Amino acid sequence: MLVHLNLIPVLKHIGEMQDDGLRSFVISVLLSQYYSSFRVPRLYGSCPPLPSLLTHFSPHPLTTFPLFYPKLRGFITTTFLSKLMPYHLPLFHQILHTLNPFTPTPKILSLQNHVMSEGIVLDDGSYVSLVWPPCSPPFMVGDTLVLILPGMNNSSETGFVRCLQQTLTLKLNNNKSNNGHVHCCILDYRLTGTSQHLQKPNENPHPSCADGWLDLPTVISHINHHYTSPPIHLVGQSLGGGMTLKYLGGIDTPQNIVSGTCVSPPVDYSKVAKHLEDGIVSRVCNFVMTVPCKIALVLNGTMRRAIYNKSKLFSALTCLTVRGFEDAVLVPLLDYTSPEDYYNKNSPKSTILNIRVPTLIITAEDDPIVPPPDEIKNENIGVAVVDFGGHLGFFDFMGWSWSDEVVAEHVGRRIGEWEKREGGEEVRRKRTSSIQSNESDVSEASSTGLVKVKRRPSVRGTILGF
Repeated sequence: MLVHLNLIPVLKHIGEMQDDGLRSFVISVLLSQYYSSFRVPRLYGSCPPLPSLLTHFSPHPLTTFPLFYPKLRGFITTTFLSKLMPYHLPLFHQILHTLNPFTPTPKILSLQNHVMSEGIVLDDGSYVSLVWPPCSPPFMVGDTLVLILPGMNNSSETGFVRCLQQTLTLKLNNNKSNNGHVHCCILDYRLTGTSQHLQKPNENPHPSCADGWLDLPTVISHINHHYTSPPIHLVGQSLGGGMTLKYLGGIDTPQNIVSGTCVSPPVDYSKVAKHLEDGIVSRVCNFVMTVPCKIALVLNGTMRRAIYNKSKLFSALTCLTVRGFEDAVLVPLLDYTSPEDYYNKNSPKSTILNIRVPTLIITAEDDPIVPPPDEIKNENIGVAVVDFGGHLGFFDFMGWSWSDEVVAEHVGRRIGEWEKREGGEEVRRKRTSSIQSNESDVSEASSTGLVKVKRRPSVRGTILGF
């Protein structure tokens, strides 16, 4: 089980105060301040009437301070994600406790022991992986697939990504109104998570980045070909949410893509880059985000040599911003002309009005990394904004992820609507046959098959994942 964020250190310190007047004053200030943080999410566009979106969101008390500086508050909230890290590394968590003394020591997640990884070979010889939860039943006609797209440097090795998979698997399959089983798998991008074990030395050094949405047609085609074209619900976190929006805005989106759900997604990459350079807190976040990128570059010999041959290695290792790293690594490696060219070609801003499936965006006002999106004039998109959440750190009063609950509710609602609209499993079988008959949906990608991967404490997975 997960360790809840606890208030014991704070309450103990308040209880040890000698001055009763001061203690009463501190308690009254804390209670009044916390009570003022109870807010109903602000909804824009076509947000469905989900229970979690219609009631007050009560954030964890430790994530509501300081009230006067939202970005600092969001940074503190974001560091609480470390409680969901699946590895117990004393030095790593000692550093986190220095930054945030109230971050508890995590425990092993219940779904962290063994996973099943299915490798997919892309057209250029690179690999991506579908990571299935352990003890997952065989995929049958009539089942539903939820595909989780992690954020930058995250993968199936990241604790809060695995927690989302666990929440969706348990809650969606407890819904008796659903026909068939709901399978929730995580997509490991190029050179991340289990995909890095499939890549051979001296092969394609293409790193995982914002252009990962270009791999999604092959992934979806592979799923349609090998798993009888199931209804697919896309769930993206952070950069994975940006990829989801970009892919859904394409003109060739398959008919069996039913919905999209995005948590803290970037909509305009240029705006995000400017946001990361605005203020000291965002600059600190900006620098911290470059560290795992540099580590990934150093650990990957093929990519390191490719950058060295372009005389960009020193710039990549000494840059202080994500934009600087993109300029030194992604631009020359992937043949972009500039970071702005990279942003413009991969930003979902240019295609978000083309999205035709119901999509929900969940974001926070105090996000120090990705600002809330501007008004989106698309009747298929709903945006839910809360004041206290940071970046992916939507912890409720009990220390659980509120956003995971919202994602589960939204996906469950869309599953029910699709089944009601299509008439249940019998119509699904007919629809499956019609989709399979379309040659454009037949995958040319080959699969390495299911590989049982035992997860052990991994320094690389921990540092890169966080």
